Amino acid sequence: MSTSFDVITKSDKVPTVKELMDALFALPQFARTGIRMDEIEVQLRDQDGILPPEQYSDIPLNRVWSFVLKSEDNIYFISYHTQQTDDEYGIHNWWSVESRALQDAGRALYVAIPCALAKLTNGLTGSGDSAWHNGRDDYTGTEMWDEFVQTELPYCFAKKPFFCPVLNAELIVEGGGQWGRKVTEPYMRRCQDVLLHMPDALLDAICEAAKKYWLDTKGWKETNAVRPVLMTEDSPAGEILQYIHFDTLELYTPKDESQIGFGLFGECDWGERANIEAVILDNDLIYLGSVDMISPWEYDKCREEWIEECGTAEDFDRSNYAL
Repeated sequence: MSTSFDVITKSDKVPTVKELMDALFALPQFARTGIRMDEIEVQLRDQDGILPPEQYSDIPLNRVWSFVLKSEDNIYFISYHTQQTDDEYGIHNWWSVESRALQDAGRALYVAIPCALAKLTNGLTGSGDSAWHNGRDDYTGTEMWDEFVQTELPYCFAKKPFFCPVLNAELIVEGGGQWGRKVTEPYMRRCQDVLLHMPDALLDAICEAAKKYWLDTKGWKETNAVRPVLMTEDSPAGEILQYIHFDTLELYTPKDESQIGFGLFGECDWGERANIEAVILDNDLIYLGSVDMISPWEYDKCREEWIEECGTAEDFDRSNYAL
């Protein structure tokens, strides 16, 4: 069974073979693997076959068909991809490190390779390490990666859950460093503080908008409801919170750090795939509806672009139950 570790970058920089190997050998994480540089064999292949070592040190990694590192314990395949996205970052470079039967020093080298790629390209994991997500707890490497992103990459912090009593929810923080988002840890703490000490007016606005969202969509979603919503149109809006399960605090690069803006994502009991997004800026709810990944600083821009394309904002506004 193979496992893969993905690194998705904001930068479109493509390092050379030599740059990657130099970055790998310079990592403190690599030094702790116990593997010597002369124990690693590099093999590159292009359309004409395997390249001799003296020819490939300065070749960019996207110019070869396959890039393989061999150690005593394992073989590691490093593949390069590009993907076009619909956000403001455009084209991302995407690196995937794949290997099998990882253990001990071999496992550590497997994690050190993404660290080196991320160091060169200011990238972060996209889907991360499939071994961790598949419950392979016998593998080690999580601590190495967590230490690296917190000490070597800017705008990265541990994604530890925190409990929000007002929402009765345990939330994971997303966005710090992902997709090139620049969110410092102090700013993240300020966002958390809004939720931990949520003003009554903001909580009331979320409940009122969420109730409107439920009333407008419950007809087609209740056919596959997780559990029935025992409310009526006359029920207090605050009752809707027991049927909403927020689980993510989503952060975006702030345009002005004097403002606090973030998104809340979660799921709703009135539909098996019913999701919810709330966007907050300076204690004001500016959007609530289905998940559209709207930055607090981009809402007006999204609305203007919709008007340019469709000629009217009616449908756009109709999907925002915070209005």
